[in-house]
Amino acid sequence: MSRPLALLLLLGVPLLWSACGKGSSNRSETGKTSFPAVDTALAVFGKKLFDDRNFGKSGLACSDCHSECDEAVPPLDRIYPGHSIVGAAGRTQAWNGIISGDAMRETAAGTAICAVRFLKKAKSPAEALSHRESKAFLAFFAAISTGKEPDHLAWRALVYPGDTAKTRRNLEQADERVSALTGNAPRGAVLFRNACSSCHGEGKVTGLAPSLSRSVMGRMGRIIRAGKGAMPFFSMDRLSDQDIADIIAHVRSSVQ
Repeated sequence: MSRPLALLLLLGVPLLWSACGKGSSNRSETGKTSFPAVDTALAVFGKKLFDDRNFGKSGLACSDCHSECDEAVPPLDRIYPGHSIVGAAGRTQAWNGIISGDAMRETAAGTAICAVRFLKKAKSPAEALSHRESKAFLAFFAAISTGKEPDHLAWRALVYPGDTAKTRRNLEQADERVSALTGNAPRGAVLFRNACSSCHGEGKVTGLAPSLSRSVMGRMGRIIRAGKGAMPFFSMDRLSDQDIADIIAHVRSSVQ
């Protein structure tokens, strides 16, 4: 029995790949992996932490920003701000190289940075995860991976922790690039539903974030690109400038 299937049977939940695109269900047929034996109990604990919106203080869970799908086969109806956690246990670096070496194990492939910045769980990555929690996250990541994924992911992000380019002018340029484009409101409605609606409702508060208003229209380029507070950022490989312009056109047409 493959490791992913064994984990799924133990969890007693539908296939983890059910929300992914076509072809993703074949991952358990890719053959022997390069990962060592995974502690199933730890992997189950890691899955629980991954989905827990009470793990930090912001009301967000790791699963709100990261999928469990193959990067090459993304979910058909969801655009996540973060990369998939499939293969994360085998990566040699995270957060665009900020995390590497032994720190990959200690921070659970950079999970500790997310726990600080977005989940508001602690004041520093060193305090964010216990040793058992780090091991559990990595066990879960390994359990749903083949071991054949890329050892690192290249970002096309405007900013990320440690990035010194987060200048006021850099953020202003993000707004200017988006403002120079003509938005397509119908297309933006689809993008909003797939990328934004899980946190931002239209005309009501979802419990995770407030609904959008016209007051943020002129700054949505920078907010989407750089994030704000607990809100994660969308890099260029997640949403293009045209995508953002379309989302703004939709919000502008729907907000009174």
